[in-house]
Amino acid sequence: MISKRRDAGLVTRRPRPFTVLADSTKDREGWLAARQQGLGASETSALFGANAFVSPYSLYALKRGEVEPQPDNPAMAWGRKLERVVGETFAEETGRRVWSHPLAGRLLRSRKYPWLLATPDFEQRDPQLQTDGLLEVKTTNERFAEDWADGAPLAYQIQVQQQFLVSGRLYGSVAVLIGGQDFRYVHVKRNDAFLKTLVKKTQRFWQMIQDGTPPAIDASESTIATLKQMREEKTVISLPPDVLRWHDQMLAAAERRKVAEDEEKEAKREISALMGLASRGLLPEGKGMYKFETKKGYDVKAHTVAPSRQLKFSIRTDV
Repeated sequence: MISKRRDAGLVTRRPRPFTVLADSTKDREGWLAARQQGLGASETSALFGANAFVSPYSLYALKRGEVEPQPDNPAMAWGRKLERVVGETFAEETGRRVWSHPLAGRLLRSRKYPWLLATPDFEQRDPQLQTDGLLEVKTTNERFAEDWADGAPLAYQIQVQQQFLVSGRLYGSVAVLIGGQDFRYVHVKRNDAFLKTLVKKTQRFWQMIQDGTPPAIDASESTIATLKQMREEKTVISLPPDVLRWHDQMLAAAERRKVAEDEEKEAKREISALMGLASRGLLPEGKGMYKFETKKGYDVKAHTVAPSRQLKFSIRTDV
């Protein structure tokens, strides 16, 4: 079973490698607002292309405040309700002691890497290691069972690694309840080589957020949904400096198109004048033919649009 409290562990570690930003158990709205101050452990996987629900662009827009966080769906709400059940099952299956994280529900921020955040679920004790570790618990639909065939999905592995970095822990586990009856767990060790990459990648991304430089827009469902939400909310954003190149190119193309259209109209007028009342005009050397076609008239409620003659070019000369 899960212990209610424990004196050892993160609650008494000194010096703590983190600070506490907010407590979701007392003020969830404040906790959600505090998440804007960094990248949560469950969000970082988006930067590695491992998050099926969040793209880098969607994460950028969220952290910039350009879109509002999506409300919890039933699966997320039930997941929180079942956290304790999954944690207790892990303790029974492994024989390890599991207790509610001393700072469960609190949003932790790394002192060394202040743009990195984490909210661990539980702590555990491996008797062989004689040190405390973390336990992350999940629930999912049975249609995602295949994702767990070779261990925890990459997104959850990345989440736990960031939790290690923020909390200072060296090992942990991910436990999952699939479809309400299939329980599994995977042990995870801290990977310092990967964490160096995580720090560099997240630091660059966080700087992009501060500078207002968005990542590339991709065709993922997440990005499309974010763009749709931004349009519906009539969001106003500051575009990055690179947009000026495309802006100038668009204006230049529009000017070239206007000049080309004027030249085309002038040429048609001259050809029409040369043709006079003729319906067809053959170009020299069999290069084609111009002909007048009559565009049919039609009625539009209160008035009628009369038929009109339009000059068309054809490479065929036998029609």
